[in-house]
Amino acid sequence: MTVTTPEEAQAAQWSGADAVCVQGIEAGGHQGTHRDDPQNDGAGIGLLSLITQVRETVQLPIVAAGGLMRGAQIAAVLALGAEAAQLGTAFLVCPESGANVLHKQAMTNPLFVRTELTRAFSGRPPAAW
Repeated sequence: MTVTTPEEAQAAQWSGADAVCVQGIEAGGHQGTHRDDPQNDGAGIGLLSLITQVRETVQLPIVAAGGLMRGAQIAAVLALGAEAAQLGTAFLVCPESGANVLHKQAMTNPLFVRTELTRAFSGRPPAAW
């Protein structure tokens, strides 16, 4: 089950989940949050901090997701206690990806340095809505 807070991880454990996919605020422009709160200011939790908080809250295996692009980042989440790392955005620029060419170019352009939360791809509300 995807979680974006320690409280969501606890709810996942109580509901019988076998593992949690912990998504930090870096998660590709949308998150699998349990909330749909338009009043939320969008201040999500960064992945490294979130892994630590979830590890202290539940006794479930953690899959870390959000902003992971390089081996050193994978090593960091594993060192914090995640059992696995999930990469998503990293594969959008691959030739096999169906992403728009302009999107691929923007992802590799050093002028674009941040992620924007959106409903555009998943249909799920990001933490800010």
